[in-house]
Amino acid sequence: MSELLKTSSSRLGNLYTRDFTEEWENENLSHPVLTRIQSKIAKCKTKNKKLMAIAHLYFREDIESTYINLLREPVARFISHYYYCRSPIRWPIKLKKLKELGHFNVTIEECLENQYEGCAWNHMTRFFCGPRALCKTGNDEALAHAKYHMLHYYASVGVMEYLNEFVKVLHKRLPEFVLPAPEAGMRKRFVTTGVKKKPINESTLQRIKQVNQADIELYEFAKDLFFKQAASCGIEIKI
Repeated sequence: MSELLKTSSSRLGNLYTRDFTEEWENENLSHPVLTRIQSKIAKCKTKNKKLMAIAHLYFREDIESTYINLLREPVARFISHYYYCRSPIRWPIKLKKLKELGHFNVTIEECLENQYEGCAWNHMTRFFCGPRALCKTGNDEALAHAKYHMLHYYASVGVMEYLNEFVKVLHKRLPEFVLPAPEAGMRKRFVTTGVKKKPINESTLQRIKQVNQADIELYEFAKDLFFKQAASCGIEIKI
C-alpha cells in the first residue's frame, strides 16, 4: 500500500514522506513525528506542493490534513503484530529495546496479559480516539470518540480484506493523491518474515477477543461505513 502511495505522489507531482509510529506511552498533543510532518507541510505550502505523509499517529483534531486509514480484523491484527515486533525485518533499534526489556522471548499469552509492546489492548481504538490517557482505556467513551473521529475526519477507512476496493475508493475521493490500483490488483506485503509462528490455542483466541472488544466493535463500524462509501462511489464489493 505504501509503495502505491509513494508512486502516486511521484507521478502526480506531490511530495512524499514516511515516518515512525507514535509510542503507546505518549499522552501529549505534541510528538516529534507530528512536528516533522507539520514542518514538511509548511515547506510544501511555500512551494505550492501537496504532501503525502505515511505515519502511525494518534488522531489530532487540529491537524489541517486529510486522514485515511486501513484496518485489519482485530484478532488477526493482534497476533500478526506480536510476531511483527519480533521479526528481523523490524528496525534494529526497536528489536534491541525489546530484548533489553526482557520481552523479546515472551509467549503471546505473557505479552497479552502484561500488554508488553505489540500487545496493547484496543490499539486501533487508541489511534482513532487520540493521545489522551482516556483513549488507552478502550472503554465506551474512548470507543465513542474513535467512532466520531472516524465518521467526521477521515476521507476513507478501508479494511484489509477489501484492499483493492479501498484503493478504488481513494482514487475516487482523492484523485490528486492516489492513482488507480494496478490491473493485477494490490499485493499484500508480509511483515512477519523470519519469525517461527506457533498455533494459537482456542483459550488464547477467546482472551484476545475478550480484551479487545472496543477494537472489534470499531472494526465492524468501519467496515459498514466503508461498504456504504464504496457503494456511493459506484464500486462493487462482493461479500
